[in-house]
Amino acid sequence: MSHQGKRQKILKETLVSQRFATFDEKSRIPDPNRMIRAYTQSALEVTLQFKELHSGTLISLSKASKLTGKYQELANRVDEALGFMSACGLTTDHPLMTTTDFYTSHECLLLPRERLFTRLDSTSGLYYDCSAHMVWCGERTRQLDGAHVEFLRGIANPLGIKEAHWIFTPYQWLQDGDPGARFCRL
Repeated sequence: MSHQGKRQKILKETLVSQRFATFDEKSRIPDPNRMIRAYTQSALEVTLQFKELHSGTLISLSKASKLTGKYQELANRVDEALGFMSACGLTTDHPLMTTTDFYTSHECLLLPRERLFTRLDSTSGLYYDCSAHMVWCGERTRQLDGAHVEFLRGIANPLGIKEAHWIFTPYQWLQDGDPGARFCRL
């Protein structure tokens, strides 16, 4: 990108550079404190959503939502479905109704950050990126000979690929990203 004869790389990640960066060098300098704040806010948000999900207070979000009518309609339909399930003998006391699998995912974009969250599982001997349950590669990170794919090869997390009609086939990933599909993690 150029502006008044100056060229600069475009940074889209507000986690790294200022959100509404002006066209100057200073606003494009990565700020580690911004990354820490984003991580803290994300962790708090996931914790709040998880607690709301388990306490049944998620419906209270309708008061804060601009789409109150649509949200209330959805809540009513969920309530109807729960009533039907209860009539079939599946009550809210059933173990299926009291447990929830909760997963997070993000693009494996900032490798130094991902490395900081990587841990060795002492029981399996495998490495996991603990920043998310599943990490994925996208437009900027899917080069088979690139550092991001190499990092993904070394962890045992489930993996995702942001697919487009023109990109490589997932078969390459099964061969190169997970030789022998030992984890069946794509």
